[in-house]
Amino acid sequence: MTVESVGEVPGGLRAIDRQLLGLQPDPVEPGVLWFDLVPHLCRTDGRFYGGAALAVALAAGEAVTGRPALWSSTQLVATATQGERVRVETLVVASGRSVDQIQVRGSVGDRLLFTAVGSTATPRSDGLSGTGPVMPRVPEPEACADWRGPGNVDWGLVPDIGHHRVVEYRAAPLHAAAPDRPGHLALWTRLRGDMAAARPGLSPAVLGFMADLVPLAICRACGVDGAGTSLDNSLRVGQPGDSDWVLLELDGHSAVGGYGHGHVHCWSQDGRLLATGTQSARLATAAEMLARRARAR
Repeated sequence: MTVESVGEVPGGLRAIDRQLLGLQPDPVEPGVLWFDLVPHLCRTDGRFYGGAALAVALAAGEAVTGRPALWSSTQLVATATQGERVRVETLVVASGRSVDQIQVRGSVGDRLLFTAVGSTATPRSDGLSGTGPVMPRVPEPEACADWRGPGNVDWGLVPDIGHHRVVEYRAAPLHAAAPDRPGHLALWTRLRGDMAAARPGLSPAVLGFMADLVPLAICRACGVDGAGTSLDNSLRVGQPGDSDWVLLELDGHSAVGGYGHGHVHCWSQDGRLLATGTQSARLATAAEMLARRARAR
């Protein structure tokens, strides 16, 4: 994987991560970055988006260590609202010849928003390489219809706030869908608008940002249309590659008492496993989400 950022842009940030997340290095404190909570880093209710927290943790780890992200597990502790300024501190707790172990904290003032642990690593030219699963068979993105979200949402009627401002999704019907696996579904996704013009347009942070849809699959496994609020988000980085579209293969595992777990595989258009992730969330049906949105108006 090419880390275009190291030594080329301020703070060692990839260009696409700086553009997507608005991260800026602190001019005085080493290991500290800042970003403002702008509309596309929020959910449609104006609160901090869990996928953005994971993306920030991955990007910050790369920026501070100068190595490509290997994995991050990010716990969402509290929330923030549009317009707040977030401080991101990365601590390298152990540094070796090829791997750095890190901790990342995001906060607004004295309020902790998220905490993450993870690693960055320099790939070894003689290291083992291989992939276990294979990409599911789905139609090409051009043959797929726009995905309208839980409750068949018309994005044109949704407030002009949320990650859908910069990400496009299309429903990808599985050719070999298993009736005994109701939580298994796939979506094509890519950056849209000004974000799509940045090349290379994929990074671990971008994948983490786009892949925050596992609760959809968990709700499907429960037999309902719905989504959820992230409690944690994890991403483990696989094969490098740049791809216009990324296939999100989602799988809902289990739900108990309104909380659920599942995973996601991120595939390039040519079938490379770019990353795999897991997520836990507090779940809600589409009807509950719409009612909550109506009360918030």
